[in-house]
Amino acid sequence: MKNKKPIFRISSINEVEMIQSEIEKQFGPSSLEALENYHLWIKDGKVKEVYAVPIKISKILTNLKTNAYCAGLPLGSISEREFQLEIEGAYLLLPFTNKVLTIRTDQFLYGKPIFVENIKSLEIEFRENDWLIVIGENNIHHGIGRARIDSTKLKKAKPNTIIISEYKQKPMDRGWYLRKGN
Repeated sequence: MKNKKPIFRISSINEVEMIQSEIEKQFGPSSLEALENYHLWIKDGKVKEVYAVPIKISKILTNLKTNAYCAGLPLGSISEREFQLEIEGAYLLLPFTNKVLTIRTDQFLYGKPIFVENIKSLEIEFRENDWLIVIGENNIHHGIGRARIDSTKLKKAKPNTIIISEYKQKPMDRGWYLRKGN
């Protein structure tokens, strides 16, 4: 069996709409401002990786005679017709959303869950399964995670209640680069 090389291509209109729709749904309409100076590109492989490529670079890529491996900022991935924002994509959106959870610990960087007692502050109420950008001490971006409970239940939650659990195989926290990244 011959190994297929990944194809790096500009995203289709349907893919752009799906990605923007998911970002807007999870992080609010203002979050789309983060993408204003970018075109979305897809690296087709085992997983469809989504990259935010600056418009000037996108024009260069379009005119290349050979296929580029990748370019720009890794925004997330598409699987089963669903877009998943990842570490760098969350960092790009950070100034344009208030879906932020500030924590007191670095444990998230080690692939560990975030417990209710680790929350330092919240900027907005959230529901179970909402995506939240995780910030640590000194406003250092740690990554992104999915809420396991509603914010309205935080005050009554037991101290060992998990707010965000780790994702072993997905790049969701900056520590992933050391643990799994290549």
